[in-house]
Amino acid sequence: MNRLTLAAFLKPFHETNNTQSEYFPLYRSTRQGCPLSPLLFALAVEPLSSALRSNTQITGIVRNGRKVRVSLYADDLLLYISNLPVPAALTTLQSFSEISGYKLNLNKSELFPISTAARNDPLYSLPFKIAHHNFTYLGVCVTSKFEDLLKANFVSLLSKVREDCERWSILNLSLTARVNTVKMNILPRFSYLFQCIPIFLPQSFFQKVDSVIYEFIWNKKVPRLRKQYLQRPRKLGGLALPHFRFYYWASNIRILKYWLQSEPSDAQINWLAIEANSVKPTSLRALVHSAILSSTLPYSKNRIVRTTLRIWVQFKRYFGLQTSYTYAPLAANHQFPPSLVDDLFSMWSKKGNSLF
Repeated sequence: MNRLTLAAFLKPFHETNNTQSEYFPLYRSTRQGCPLSPLLFALAVEPLSSALRSNTQITGIVRNGRKVRVSLYADDLLLYISNLPVPAALTTLQSFSEISGYKLNLNKSELFPISTAARNDPLYSLPFKIAHHNFTYLGVCVTSKFEDLLKANFVSLLSKVREDCERWSILNLSLTARVNTVKMNILPRFSYLFQCIPIFLPQSFFQKVDSVIYEFIWNKKVPRLRKQYLQRPRKLGGLALPHFRFYYWASNIRILKYWLQSEPSDAQINWLAIEANSVKPTSLRALVHSAILSSTLPYSKNRIVRTTLRIWVQFKRYFGLQTSYTYAPLAANHQFPPSLVDDLFSMWSKKGNSLF
């Protein structure tokens, strides 16, 4: 059993199997590559996140009853600001910097105005680079228009993959090695975007992806096997070539497990509560168990919700799945109009009688 004992004003030591090590001094940083480093950083930066969230001068943005101020992953900080209380945010960052040594690089920081009113404000007086059309956060290109996400991310990635495959084509690789290259290099890049960007991708896009990959696998020669045979598991004689459309469906359908919660509108996850509140008076669970997509459209004004439902219907049609009303909710169900106006059904649901 390993135990690391630390104290602010005492000398720390490491204890292994009741054997105490020599005392060692504490420093501000850790050695490069130390697995403890990201954990310590996550603990050290959390007070900054709490200070930004609790600062009443930073108004944040409100969507469907939920206020969002900060998105933080490691040292990548994203602030949501309305009414331009930028000085208040800079003051908080400066105070935290003086205490912890965490420095904000203003030269690399970007300000992205979303609304027309924000674009008309005098932004050039602020010490940030102004991103008018898009900016990149955690590898995702965030655009000012929802329609531009496909071109800025997926089409751009497909172009890069095509260039990579063209460069790799000169290598003397076996068929198995080329399939493994697709698994280890190309698939993770697409899979990451599938999980981060919930937009509808047409079948024509996956046909282009398959065309690029298939050309690379056979090195621009006449294919000897159909794609369906290569995509079979190894136990069935295939090479387990990834089916990109299946990964796309899986990445988006995994969200449904959150939708099927009893009260997602009360969830601690902001995006889940926002989506649940956007479809009221019905519920996300009822939309999942709807028979026809068109019947859900009046209730799903949220574009993310509509996209997820569209992908879900596409998935069911491909595999021939039938809609089951067995798990449809008794309360907040647009297919059962009395549940939208009578609170009795909500009371039954809270007492455990939630399904038909």
